Amino acid sequence: MAKQTVKNLVWIDLETTGLSTKKDKIIEIGILVTDINLNILDTQGYVGFVNITNEDISLMDDIVKDMHTKNGVIEKCLKSKKTLEEIDKASVEYISKFVDRNEAPLCGTNIAFDRSFIEYSMPLLTNHLHYRNIDVTTIKQLSQIWKEDKYVGKESTHEALDDIRESIEELRYYKEKIFDSLPI
Repeated sequence: MAKQTVKNLVWIDLETTGLSTKKDKIIEIGILVTDINLNILDTQGYVGFVNITNEDISLMDDIVKDMHTKNGVIEKCLKSKKTLEEIDKASVEYISKFVDRNEAPLCGTNIAFDRSFIEYSMPLLTNHLHYRNIDVTTIKQLSQIWKEDKYVGKESTHEALDDIRESIEELRYYKEKIFDSLPI
């Protein structure tokens, strides 16, 4: 089998008003791109806050509302003038600086959640991303099962770029502890 020619990895984290793609909304997206050795190519990354209304806030579960009030996401969304459609376009423009369409896998923690919202609500980004995923959660689970190894990271802030940086750190840990020592 030929070696993969992936050069860069696209990391995305979303913050949403809840767990359902049909009734909840994306309110924040964060994007970082790394090379295959997990070096961040642009430390500022891309962050987009979607404009929300007081009605959107009233529909949030209390847990979500409290979390996004404490971390400042709600305040940033209320100040934002951007629609999700504008952020969809800007996300693709940002990623295109580093990877061509369908070139790099989508990476993150519990990435199936983010992918489901992206596919439901962000058609431009959906069409740009490769269908493959690298989910740090899977590696964490396998490491705990087979190696009884547990990564001890910081607690999630539920701010997109912070969460991505933590996911990259965690994958870097597994890369060094497990993958770099494999005799391939």
